[in-house]
Amino acid sequence: MSSELGSQWAPATRWAKSIVSTTSVAAGDAAEGRSSRRSLDLNQKSGEIKPELVKKYLSETNMSRGDVNKRALAEERAAFARDEHDTGSSEVQIANLTMRIKLMTEHLREHGKDTHSRHGLMAMLERRKKLLKYLRRTDGDRYADVILRLGLKDRSFVDDKYA
Repeated sequence: MSSELGSQWAPATRWAKSIVSTTSVAAGDAAEGRSSRRSLDLNQKSGEIKPELVKKYLSETNMSRGDVNKRALAEERAAFARDEHDTGSSEVQIANLTMRIKLMTEHLREHGKDTHSRHGLMAMLERRKKLLKYLRRTDGDRYADVILRLGLKDRSFVDDKYA
């Protein structure tokens, strides 16, 4: 494994090494007269992995939508965490729900008849509203910071329409 790949590419290099071992088997099959349909951009002579190709294969343009969403949620969680292991504080939960609400809203713009997802969106909105209400009640400064950073509106002073 190349030292320039770093630890974040470790799963990819394991995958690439397994492909190299299967392609060497396929090369042996081709020598025996059987055809090999696999062609990779790996150096067959030395079995060396090309880091630029691994980065290209694992780039964000080749990721699934779910993987892109997971990465965005992790970045949002890191931005609001109090320490590096914080995943459950009110701020992190509110930021996480806000990101998921944005993603679900995008989904529902494209798929308007998806009523099950719409139901899930309503549940997320209610959960975020409860968390914001709790945070406002317990610590007003953190509440103000969270709604400012997320760009949410402060609806704590809206009059009751039935009063």
